[in-house]
Amino acid sequence: MEASENEIKLSILARKHLHKLSAASGMVARDAVVARERALDQRLADRGLLN
Repeated sequence: MEASENEIKLSILARKHLHKLSAASGMVARDAVVARERALDQRLADRGLLN
């Protein structure tokens, strides 16, 4: 199933929000941010949106 344009936009916004949170808070562990980014990438890949 292909993701809708809204799903793609939400995924991109989620990634940007994660970066802002990690930059704003020194308490966010880099490993946790990377794990969340990988999870988002996997969701996009599962939908055929990521090379």
